[in-house]
Amino acid sequence: MLSSVVFPVHRIAVICVMIAIALTIFPNRSRAQSGKEFLVCFMQNESPTYDGTPTRYQDISFASVSDPTTVTITCRAVPKWKKVISIPAQGSTVYRLSTDSMISSTMGDAILETDELIDSVVFRVVSTAPIVCLGMSNKTFTADAFFALPRESALNEYIVMSYANSEVAQAMPSEFCVASFDDNDTVTIIPSAVTALGNPVDTPLKYVLNAGECIQIQTDPNIPLLDLTGSIVRSTKPVVVYGGSARTEVPTGFSMNGGTSRDHLAEAIPPVAAWGKFFAAKNTGRPLGDLIRVVASVNNTVIKINGQIWGAPLTAGGFRDTMIIFSDIVADDTYGVEASNPILIGLIGHSGDQNTKIGDPFLAMIMPLERTGNFSIFFITQDGSYDPNQEFVTIVTEQSGKDKITIDDVKVPSWVFTDISTPLNGKLYSSGTLTQTPGVHRIASENTTDNGFTAMAYGFGPDIGYGYCVGSAPKPVINFTRLPVSSQVRLENFPNPAFGRTTITFSIPAFAYASLKIYDALGRMVKVVIQGMITPDEHSIGISTIGLAAGSYSIELLAPDLGINEHRQMIVIQ
Repeated sequence: MLSSVVFPVHRIAVICVMIAIALTIFPNRSRAQSGKEFLVCFMQNESPTYDGTPTRYQDISFASVSDPTTVTITCRAVPKWKKVISIPAQGSTVYRLSTDSMISSTMGDAILETDELIDSVVFRVVSTAPIVCLGMSNKTFTADAFFALPRESALNEYIVMSYANSEVAQAMPSEFCVASFDDNDTVTIIPSAVTALGNPVDTPLKYVLNAGECIQIQTDPNIPLLDLTGSIVRSTKPVVVYGGSARTEVPTGFSMNGGTSRDHLAEAIPPVAAWGKFFAAKNTGRPLGDLIRVVASVNNTVIKINGQIWGAPLTAGGFRDTMIIFSDIVADDTYGVEASNPILIGLIGHSGDQNTKIGDPFLAMIMPLERTGNFSIFFITQDGSYDPNQEFVTIVTEQSGKDKITIDDVKVPSWVFTDISTPLNGKLYSSGTLTQTPGVHRIASENTTDNGFTAMAYGFGPDIGYGYCVGSAPKPVINFTRLPVSSQVRLENFPNPAFGRTTITFSIPAFAYASLKIYDALGRMVKVVIQGMITPDEHSIGISTIGLAAGSYSIELLAPDLGINEHRQMIVIQ
């Protein structure tokens, strides 16, 4: 049954697990983060070691997309352990790792407790039919849920989103982790902040991971405000990346009524090739607002919010924050965000008031409007420790389709949605938030276009908050690990010979760090045309040849992570 609209949120919500499932029984309807193989990692949550707290637990939740399936969970750290679970068609289950006797006797709990060391506390989930997989890391007063990206969506290039070290507490660092699906995977990490072991900014760290191994990177927990957002991860084989914070207040340094309230942040980071240019980010309904963080993929990325340019252009890996403030008078609780180049956006919940305790920070990715779908399923399982029936879903859809959304076959009234006045990607959108009850729920759109809806599920408990995206499939533009690179590279210039000016045209098959340089006949570099993160589009750059002596030159296109080292001859005449 359709529940009432949440505007504003008045009560403390239950903390429970919600799983987004996309079915394939309807033609042309998208899947949501579904696949047959996942790697789940639980980053440090508050304290760095297991403290025996009874309410500390780690759950893996999964649900079948449509067909019956058998799910097998293994962990390289416990070679003899294996859990096999049968799931009926459209069924689901939650498995609590921390109460498994073999897991608890081996590691206490399932949380990573190492830093900059290769670790094998990675849980591999394999199914016989497509499923959706979710992780939940909970400890008293600190928790977050996160979706797991399947192998099908894993790539080789990531830029991390995390959050700064707490300004008011120690041993709670900014963090991320990288896990590999395959053996002999060389992973290069370029941190954007000094790490816990003192590795400097922008100095590459290299690791060779085998299947089911990971590396956790953290900042020095005793130095406030260090933030690993913007760190670069590159690998020779597909990996998954999780980012967040062990526990922090949001915004940094927030204090109210004599104290501050912190929470664990954790979320899967989509690969750069799955980023987008158009987003709608909505406040969760709390009066203090919520923070959105924008990360750029390439240099000179111009960001607009509600049609207005927001600050100076961002550089590759650069980021900026702003608050989405809730108001009963002004409809400013939804921001339309667009960018000149692909970006990543995360919504980070605001720290709760110490007196009212209406939830705490969480990190949830906002999926781009270019990657919407028109059918998904999520369900809510109740954790009996908390007051039930207080979970939420926010839906963003085209204005033309806001009267075509159903939940559990009941049409969502169009008045639930607030129109976003600024067009995004040439279309007008609306957003709305509704409460949901425990159980299985289906969201569908009668809109048959590719742009149906995106959604985000979130909830609050006493001093706890969590959230993650629902129904959006962060599918990469291209998976260069499965394509012959040579057939995807283009490099040429016209006119050639060049007199005064020429235009260099080039393309690469995926997002990557690349450079385009010109060398003279003696091998001396005479011009850097471009250097940084490059998109897989076709690029045309006009350059002046004035000042170059007549003769033969070499144009070099270099992208080491893609194995690209292309050269073209250019003749300059005067």
